[in-house]
Amino acid sequence: MEHRAVGMGGQPTFPAWSIEFSAPIADSGGFITAFLKARFDDSWLLLTSTAVAGNRQLWSAWLALRQRARNDSMRSVGQDGEFLRLIAGTHHISQGFRRAGLCDGDEGAWLVHLPSADTEEVDVLPELDLAMLEQRAQKIAVDCGFTLTDAKPQPTAAGLVRLGVFVEGDPVLAELTGKAEDGDAEEEANGGSAEVSGFGEAAEGGHGGVERDIREEILLEDFFIGHIHTSDLHG
Repeated sequence: MEHRAVGMGGQPTFPAWSIEFSAPIADSGGFITAFLKARFDDSWLLLTSTAVAGNRQLWSAWLALRQRARNDSMRSVGQDGEFLRLIAGTHHISQGFRRAGLCDGDEGAWLVHLPSADTEEVDVLPELDLAMLEQRAQKIAVDCGFTLTDAKPQPTAAGLVRLGVFVEGDPVLAELTGKAEDGDAEEEANGGSAEVSGFGEAAEGGHGGVERDIREEILLEDFFIGHIHTSDLHG
């Protein structure tokens, strides 16, 4: 089945696996060195846990990577560094590693695989053998001595700050992340039915909180995606 990127709807799961550390990492350099020795090629990379917001963000960065590779306009020598730079929203490779790469004190990471393109068409996503990729990911994990989890990526305020989308304490970020809390309080005051301010019509009953959370996640992930498209403009 062909997946087109228009609207990014119905896209396949992007091959990325969560890594949780039992304690904040103290030697990220040693961890990365072991990973580089264990990985198959530069289609495998590590991102800090908060840099990954969701499937749409990862596919958006992949499409941007493929376009730059096709146009011979990559700023990084390798596709791993270019993808990391795009996620970080910067044209500086070193800044990209500081923002989106693994650093001392990080509490988790993502093991990411960059699929090969199946076609020259820029809006077609590749067919994936997820079972085979899972086996390869598990081999890397065993060789490096870490464990993969089945956690799903979620957009967070910490990620927006880490990637440089907002600065700590930005009132716009506070408003964005405070919508759910405000909605919860309003729903409780109204006996379980709250209007979703800024996102459309009222959500009734027990589904209100779920719908509100989904809308908030979509909005937050949009900021991560928009950040990718500033990567050739911002430092």
